Amino acid sequence: MRGRVGYASGSTLTYGTAGAAWVHVEDVNDLTVLGGPRLSSTRTDAGFAVGSGVEARLGGNWTAKAEYLYVDTGGGPVLNGLPIQVNKHRYDQMKFGVNYLFGDKPQAPLVAYNWNGAYAGIIGGSATMSTEGKDPSGTVGGVINNNGTGYTAGGIAGYNWQVSPLWVAGVEGDFSWFGLDKTSVDYFDSPASLRVDTSWLATARARVGYSAGSALLYVTAGGAWVNLRDSFQGSPARAGGPQVSSTQTLSGFTVGGGIESPFFFPGWMSRTEYLFVSAGKGDTMSSAGDLLRADHDFHLFRFALVYNFSGWN
Repeated sequence: MRGRVGYASGSTLTYGTAGAAWVHVEDVNDLTVLGGPRLSSTRTDAGFAVGSGVEARLGGNWTAKAEYLYVDTGGGPVLNGLPIQVNKHRYDQMKFGVNYLFGDKPQAPLVAYNWNGAYAGIIGGSATMSTEGKDPSGTVGGVINNNGTGYTAGGIAGYNWQVSPLWVAGVEGDFSWFGLDKTSVDYFDSPASLRVDTSWLATARARVGYSAGSALLYVTAGGAWVNLRDSFQGSPARAGGPQVSSTQTLSGFTVGGGIESPFFFPGWMSRTEYLFVSAGKGDTMSSAGDLLRADHDFHLFRFALVYNFSGWN
């Protein structure tokens, strides 16, 4: 339940939003694998949500929307007196939707835009990672997951071709600082741990978009490269082990989508975009005989200001 404040430019709305949030959640601590109980807590947590988005008119009373929300509902209870507690419930959401405005709202025809030309700008936002580390030989079971969060900021450039009044094709590349840094410890086998530090991210992608007047609704896909360092410490149950690290540049793919629209000044556009990046598996690391290899996926929630050198019109 949120309020919105936005800037309307022609048939598009760029806005910020904030308010209250409720999440129905179940925290589970399953000890049955060790002969213990399965402990859980089910409840509805309350917190807050903040975000931003772009909404564009498609024609008549219909609009399309791309929106990012960050939701925080705090911690959870200690489960049945055991010293295990979820201390953070935080969520990143990227939502794409279609809205209908009720009532008789006569609208002027959508003005055709020319998207041709080269453009460049700045891009940034938040990011989350989903890293899974395990023994590639299968000798040791179990997984160490690392789900860190952080931020990204950098530059972006590309070129559009208006292939018809309604359809746009393009190519685009970006290079960004990529700031995610987290250590995950195996709860039952501390200090066995997996640490992931990211340095930079680059993508080279194609775009296909639908021009709804002064807004471009697009999908994008291509290659991705992530520079990062994995660090692993083996299990003390196997005589412990030193922390070993591997710094590498991984290559993979990215897919996503978003909406662009005019922003205040002629030639400038704002963008709300989501990208999924799969960078693949890193090097196999060995710590006192324990092996671990991590698989890396990332979710990017990005915002951009771009300028077209030909001038949008």
